[in-house]
Amino acid sequence: MAVTLNSGVVFKAGASSLTAVDLSAYVAQITLDINYDQVETTGMQTTTPPARTFIAGLQQATLNVTFNNEYSSASGVNQVIGALVGSECYVEIKPSNASVSASNPKYSGNVLVTSWTPINGAPGDLATVDWSVPFTGKCSIATS
Repeated sequence: MAVTLNSGVVFKAGASSLTAVDLSAYVAQITLDINYDQVETTGMQTTTPPARTFIAGLQQATLNVTFNNEYSSASGVNQVIGALVGSECYVEIKPSNASVSASNPKYSGNVLVTSWTPINGAPGDLATVDWSVPFTGKCSIATS
């Protein structure tokens, strides 16, 4: 079994895939949760013992990122994400900077940016931002 160290995760965000900015250098932690509703399909069964059956329903994906904040750069996290509050934002996540493949899939889609907390912490703390956003539609997974 091959294991991977999360040391080169690539994260991009922007108004569209064409304008997405690489914010990887600011990411301290990232989590992508992809879940499907569990829809019961159990019917009258002749199997012994009877058992419930299910199918996958609607997808709900959520992205959670902790950024090391930066205020001065036009392509910094505060300017890029802060400008998108109240709108949809394209995001793209890959395990590494290598080409997209089965061993380096690209997760992408639009998220809804409803809030942004640009200042967070106590005196002397590193300026960080915890950002949690839901995907609007499906989180696509590309392997080629």
